[in-house]
Amino acid sequence: MNPDIPKISVETVLLAKIDFADTAYSISPVPVEEVSDELCQSIARTGLLSPPVLTCSRKIVAGWKRLRAAEKLNLGHCPCTILPPDIPEPDILTITLEETIRSRRTTAAEQAIFFKKILAFMDKQQAADRFLPLMGYSPHPPLIDRLLKLLDLEDLLLNSLHQGILDESTAREMLQIPFRDRMALFELIEMLQLSTGKQKKLITVARELAGRHRKSITDLLADREIQRILNRTEDNMPQMAANLMKLLDRLRFPQLSEARQEFRKFAGSLDLPAQVTLDHSPAFEKDTVTLTITFPDRESLVRAWQRIKPIVT
Repeated sequence: MNPDIPKISVETVLLAKIDFADTAYSISPVPVEEVSDELCQSIARTGLLSPPVLTCSRKIVAGWKRLRAAEKLNLGHCPCTILPPDIPEPDILTITLEETIRSRRTTAAEQAIFFKKILAFMDKQQAADRFLPLMGYSPHPPLIDRLLKLLDLEDLLLNSLHQGILDESTAREMLQIPFRDRMALFELIEMLQLSTGKQKKLITVARELAGRHRKSITDLLADREIQRILNRTEDNMPQMAANLMKLLDRLRFPQLSEARQEFRKFAGSLDLPAQVTLDHSPAFEKDTVTLTITFPDRESLVRAWQRIKPIVT
């Protein structure tokens, strides 16, 4: 048996004796994680199959949701793994991390909070060597600095990053934006439930247009056309998001938008049948156009080609 592994015991603990207020060993940015009905139902059926972990002073090390579920079910008490009183603080935090990665990958927000806490007990190189590989990274200390930078986000944004609402690359971009603009963008991302791709596009285009017109992103988003899209009650969220992206494209590339509109008019004037489409070159880089004809089978193509060939050769 490894002598470094702490000697633990499993005890039945009264929930009233557990210190729910102390988050010293929590690596979640969300003060009170929501407990799912599924977890409560599972515990009601089979009990706590994996006991939460507590210090000897009844501080929670791991198993917050399980304990909240037990509390919600009014169980009164539950079995818990109790750590020995002489266990070092870094080892307690390590157990917190191990308990998390045992069931899922840690979020960037959790990783940042973990390193902020563990660096109180060891230097950055030691932390990188020991913990970054557990998180799926190479053991390079600059990666820790990159994660710690996320803690400059407001609590609302950090929580949203943890919950998967805000993409990590989007969150990093937001750190380069003034607070007022950052919150305006986040409000829009959250309201429209934008995907990762749309989040990145929104921030890129908003920053570009705001700089071009020498105004804040907040003022840009207050534009009448944008607000008209966001206030259309007859549209659902995906429709609003799609319309917003189209408008931003048009505002970003006005000449390209005009060219597309003119091309649509030209194609419409040809009165093409349903099986025939007309396309322009990407971004109208060339004057060439492509006519596509769909045939039901090869025989139809061969017959038509005999008539078309003299015209195109």
